Amino acid sequence: MDITLVLLAAGIGSRYGGPKQLERFGPDRRTLVEYALHEACRYGIRRAVCVVGRQHRESLMELLANVQARMAIEFCIQEPEDLPAGAVSRRSPTLGTAHALFSARHLLDGPFLTANGDDFYGPTAWRDLMAAVRSAPDSSQLLAYRLAATLSPNGPVSRGICSVKNGKLLNIEEVHKIRMENEKILSGEKNRPLGDSTPTAMNFFYLQQNFLPLLEADGARFFASDRPAEEWGLPQAISRSVALGALQVKVRLTDSPWVGVTYPSDRAAVEMAVRSVDAVRKNS
Repeated sequence: MDITLVLLAAGIGSRYGGPKQLERFGPDRRTLVEYALHEACRYGIRRAVCVVGRQHRESLMELLANVQARMAIEFCIQEPEDLPAGAVSRRSPTLGTAHALFSARHLLDGPFLTANGDDFYGPTAWRDLMAAVRSAPDSSQLLAYRLAATLSPNGPVSRGICSVKNGKLLNIEEVHKIRMENEKILSGEKNRPLGDSTPTAMNFFYLQQNFLPLLEADGARFFASDRPAEEWGLPQAISRSVALGALQVKVRLTDSPWVGVTYPSDRAAVEMAVRSVDAVRKNS
């Protein structure tokens, strides 16, 4: 089965203070984009599409030259002007992860995985998602994390909180200002409590090509609505398609840890995680 990995790597890193997708980690000084590509290669994925900002395209092409011997990599620029027919964006300069995937639509002709270019999902998560794909290759899938595994000790985060029934996705709610406080997970200004094991979407999806017209239709509705300060996020686009009855998504919950670089002080945790994985692989 031919699967394409779509890496969403066009973020500007406003809270981090720079392009996170170009940061290097671990003893081999690799970017998180490279770690994702290496994991994909381990499972036989031989094609990737990197969605990037125009200003970082050349840098990423140079960084990934060593991977291209094992995997075909195409680069797609996320252009603000590339919108669903008739849509007008009032959001600048970033349009969100759903728009990033929409930007790559012309390069997709079969099932595909999505992953953030500035997240380290970990080998256990890759194993769990690929096991789900093998068990149901014609279904759409979400590899969800336990909420506690996705928090930053360095500040609040926004996360896609999932409602799941009988292993199927019902809804993904974008919840803001999630943080650990007095050993409890709280969110928002009303201090809403959340459970440690709450399924959480981190853009680690397996989707079929027939999702792309649903995505375009969702984008047309999204940009027609009065949401000037909101990004077109992939988890929410998927959730709305589920709510309309147009899409079914199976959910597998992983026990894998997750690390990412939301804040500059998150760098130490990412460094530790990738070094640990590299050490295990070199000694195995």
